[in-house]
Amino acid sequence: MEMQPSLEEFKQALRLFQIRRLEKTYKDLQNISQYQKAYNFFFQQLYLPNKGFTTPSVSADITLPSSIETFLDKRIIFSLRKAAKLQKKIEDIDFHLAKNIFLHKIDPNQLNLAVYQKFYKELDNYEERIDQFMLMGEVVKDLYAISQIRLLRFALEVGRKLVGKHPLLQLAEGALSAYKDIKNIDFLIESIEYREIEFHNALWNNDFPEKYKDL
Repeated sequence: MEMQPSLEEFKQALRLFQIRRLEKTYKDLQNISQYQKAYNFFFQQLYLPNKGFTTPSVSADITLPSSIETFLDKRIIFSLRKAAKLQKKIEDIDFHLAKNIFLHKIDPNQLNLAVYQKFYKELDNYEERIDQFMLMGEVVKDLYAISQIRLLRFALEVGRKLVGKHPLLQLAEGALSAYKDIKNIDFLIESIEYREIEFHNALWNNDFPEKYKDL
């Protein structure tokens, strides 16, 4: 008897499709040195964690011990919690998308643009997606802002000594490395918001730019 693909296989197939799509959407940014680290951090560590939706992520642990709460700048805590909220929102939406494809017994190896579009639209969450894209822009802006805080690295080192590894502290460390040297953060924010909404509308209206034709 032929084994049916598992839900985990569909999650992974969806993640691989999204990676291909993001590479087409942001190919130019990956070739601009000041944005390379920011792109890798945002889309590989926050938007699409390395193992998809199958392992604990930042969104699974958005609280900090009281010793850190009183020590860290409130702006840092607020920004990190917003980033965790974004990741949870993305994970929830993508889980429902992967589950919907799984329930229709589609071959995960056949997950292309047409299949993705069909099930993406069936979720009927146009406005929720728009909220997600605007939140992405807010999170990039906030993470950039905290990366510019003086003595942030020192504060994170103290925090690690107090509580060891913690998802939110690791997120802050990643943001510091990815964003601190960017000269024009507005271009990155506007690019993410515009391009995500553009692809979203293309899915809804079946009007794709040429770069997506072979997805």
